[in-house]
Amino acid sequence: MPNCFGWLALDRRGQWRMRDEFTQQNHLPGQVIQHIALNHFIARNYACDELGRCFFQNGPQRVFITLDATPWVSRIIPSEEGSQLLTQCDNALDPDSA
Repeated sequence: MPNCFGWLALDRRGQWRMRDEFTQQNHLPGQVIQHIALNHFIARNYACDELGRCFFQNGPQRVFITLDATPWVSRIIPSEEGSQLLTQCDNALDPDSA
């Protein structure tokens, strides 16, 4: 199965976007994926290859991500222990400097 390019994007707000052929041809951002289980599936299978390209592993196929800005979008999330940083994949970040 060939790799897939252009069909999935990560926007500046950390939202996954589906980009069909019309969207790609017209340089549109694509439709935000709102299906919670699909968002979690993408996040669980999100990685970068040896060339630094970000992708989502969909079975044997790699779906490469079009990035609007950065491969990780983090949010400050308040909690009882204090604020924490979480990525769009719900992974915690523990920065040591800024």
